[in-house]
Amino acid sequence: MSILFASGSLSLQAAEPGAAPSGSVFRLLPPLDGEASGKTVIEALLIAPGIRTIVFSVDGVEVSRLKGPPWRAKIKLASPAREQAIEAKALDAEGRILGTDEIRVNRRLRRFQVAILELGSSPELRVRAEITTPEGATLRRVVISINNEELASLSPQEVPDGKLERVFDYPARTAGDFVRVAATLEDGSVVEDAQLLSRSGFRQELDVQLVQLQLMVTNKQGYPVRGLRREHFGIREEGVSREIADLFVADEVALLLGLAIDTSGSMQRIWKETQAAASSFLEETLTDSDQGFLVAFDTQVRLVEPRTSDIGRLRESFELLVPGGGTALFDSIVFSLLQFDRQQGRRGLVVLTDGVDSNSTVDPRRVMEFGQKLGVPLYILALEGGDRGPGGGRGPLGGAATLDPNVGSLRLLTDATGGRLYRVRTPEHIQRAFSQINLALRNQYVLTYYTDNPPEPGKPPEVLVDVPNFKKLKVKAVFGADTID
Repeated sequence: MSILFASGSLSLQAAEPGAAPSGSVFRLLPPLDGEASGKTVIEALLIAPGIRTIVFSVDGVEVSRLKGPPWRAKIKLASPAREQAIEAKALDAEGRILGTDEIRVNRRLRRFQVAILELGSSPELRVRAEITTPEGATLRRVVISINNEELASLSPQEVPDGKLERVFDYPARTAGDFVRVAATLEDGSVVEDAQLLSRSGFRQELDVQLVQLQLMVTNKQGYPVRGLRREHFGIREEGVSREIADLFVADEVALLLGLAIDTSGSMQRIWKETQAAASSFLEETLTDSDQGFLVAFDTQVRLVEPRTSDIGRLRESFELLVPGGGTALFDSIVFSLLQFDRQQGRRGLVVLTDGVDSNSTVDPRRVMEFGQKLGVPLYILALEGGDRGPGGGRGPLGGAATLDPNVGSLRLLTDATGGRLYRVRTPEHIQRAFSQINLALRNQYVLTYYTDNPPEPGKPPEVLVDVPNFKKLKVKAVFGADTID
């Protein structure tokens, strides 16, 4: 079982009197490694102003007190690793508590998994299995197969409490036959268990894991390619060929879309056009089975609308935003990535900004590591020609026609996560970029394959995916939220 993290889990009731709700003024960033032990750096992402001190505790014992940036504490955790709670509280200049947050490291969470408990084939094929679903998730169906032949497709009502037992006719077959039990959630996530079935009726467990990849295939002009099938793809893991288990198209897998909007003062002159383009993008991209969330950032970062499938609610929240203040760009990207948590299926984060960062505390390299770790493609619309102050020529957006040097860092972020950087200069460019992102998200593929070489925590294996018979096509692959047992 993998080691996961949970963020912001401290309830308001557990906070000290007068403290703001957990995570409302700052967030603790979880360590990137799957397992944390010994000396570990824990970083705080500030959301609200006025913080002068942050006090860190481990399992209720104070271990560090920071009185200014950088807000990074080196904390000694248990070795060997075990589940521990890292708490922090933010204080103002008078020592009053502004807010609290908590993360739990090395926490073993209830995961989506399938386990075949019993197989028998004398004289009938008997299958007994158990399906575990994450908290809050809904099971869509369970399919039982022998080799690639489907024997039964069961509804959630036919799998009470996640337990199933079925008996099938079993004609004579070969010793290499295998039985598969595959479960699918409403968000499109799929996990399986597969076991060999010998002619004598004994079984042999396959020690494998199912890995999920999010793919984008484009032609040499950069446009998405549709209509590809499983047999068109080839995959190599650490140089070893792997057989593809399944290939899904975008409409078969739910999308979680994050939209992070720069509301700094420099956005004022094109704000109406930005609102119109982003609203249309949400309407055209999200379907009834998808979810979206909205983050706004200027001097501060805030979650305007948490994950919801109500597109109208997202649009209305966007229309209430008013630009003004500085720009905490990199902080906002990390904060947005935290909203994806361990959500499986397809994901994407879209950021619209003038590219200028004047208030962030997080290093861009940290942002890139988070994006790669969580497997979230990052699409950034960076406005050129923003207002850089008096003097100089006027660009199409009303400012000097220059490109902020942060754009180089932005390109590293998008390339590393399988997304794309769009350098836009007019409202028409913004609309065109949103249309291309919509096209990309609606034409993704999700590929799964089995591996007998489980990756190290926090370090995905080197995987090459290509389409051998179409040499001019380019494949971008991004790992899913987690390797699936």
